[in-house]
Amino acid sequence: MAHPGIARLKSLAGVCTIVLALSACGSSQVPGRSPDTDVKPADPHAGPAERPVHPGGVPETAQKLRQRLLTASDVGPAYKALPESDHKDNSTFGPCEPDFARYGVKDPKELDMAAEVNAGFALEVGDGRPVLTEQLSSDTSKKLAAGLKVVFDVLSTCGPLEVPESPGQHGKISITMEKAPLPAQKLGEEQYRVVSTATGDGKTEVTEVAGVRVGNVGLILTGPPDMVEESLAKAVAKVKGSK
Repeated sequence: MAHPGIARLKSLAGVCTIVLALSACGSSQVPGRSPDTDVKPADPHAGPAERPVHPGGVPETAQKLRQRLLTASDVGPAYKALPESDHKDNSTFGPCEPDFARYGVKDPKELDMAAEVNAGFALEVGDGRPVLTEQLSSDTSKKLAAGLKVVFDVLSTCGPLEVPESPGQHGKISITMEKAPLPAQKLGEEQYRVVSTATGDGKTEVTEVAGVRVGNVGLILTGPPDMVEESLAKAVAKVKGSK
């Protein structure tokens, strides 16, 4: 049975945070959470200058963004694309919601972007759950850059957490989220990387969340670190229109 601590990233458009597949995540009161102590915003990691995907920084439409998403053939022969309704997360922010206020955002919906599209990929043979998810968001370059930074500031400072394994069970899953070193290759104006580690019932699952801004388009990939690292350059190339 798959470990229940799989993490996914919700959207930049006001629903952006790691949401665990556990019932306890609907509440901001989570036993075992560490108190807030002198948390500083993460520094943005600027890459080489890129021309905006659209001249003048005008937001892309959802239709145009959808053409830039990864496909199953980009991810690999053992994977299939999922309908958007099968992987788009519509739950609450859970235990990370209070963290937005520490970065000047009273309501995460303030980060809503002009357009957003999602893609999810699962193994051809498996339980049908998304293994890798991609999200593209677009707005003005200024708003997108600010929103992406807040999202990864929150992700890198939310936790550690301790939540029940599943409804009615007494076991606990411990979750940590922290910034990770960036790859040597600079892919966009800003790059971010957060790794979430869920440990419980003798198992450990690691999930990586990578973010890149290219002009007025923001890209987020979430999944096992090896898959994210293998797919990130492909995803950025499609955003830039070079593939």
